[in-house]
Amino acid sequence: MRQGDKDLFLLLSLKSGNSYERRTIKDILIQDDFSKSDLVRLLQSTGDERRLLFEKSAEVRLRYIGNKVWFRGLIEFSNVCSKDCLYCGIRKGNKNLERYTLSDDEILTAAKYAFDNRYGSIALQSGELESRSVTDRIENLLHKIKSSQMVSWE
Repeated sequence: MRQGDKDLFLLLSLKSGNSYERRTIKDILIQDDFSKSDLVRLLQSTGDERRLLFEKSAEVRLRYIGNKVWFRGLIEFSNVCSKDCLYCGIRKGNKNLERYTLSDDEILTAAKYAFDNRYGSIALQSGELESRSVTDRIENLLHKIKSSQMVSWE
């Protein structure tokens, strides 16, 4: 088999009896369900195989989403955190950070902006604080956003 042909074929550990099944990237891409081996193989694809994968992903995106871009709004309303996760820039121990917490009005204004500008969704995000008052505040904000009919909750 020529090297170019080898690039288009893959050998999977799909044993049926004593023989192994040979499948092309095209064979994998026409499936609806993928095994772990299939996914690993697709993620490791290069060259023409990667081009086929990207073409298929574009086809699926067009079929289900269309040729659109959806904005997603992230409202990071506080960088105050009680945790000290070493990987995180807003961890409690980071003393080189100016802390902030947005007011409820600022959060609602940002949510309204996202709604008025047809963002597909918003997410409220902050550092981790474990208290009933923080939970109540977030719950209250969600109720206000919902009751203002800025979002449709299906």
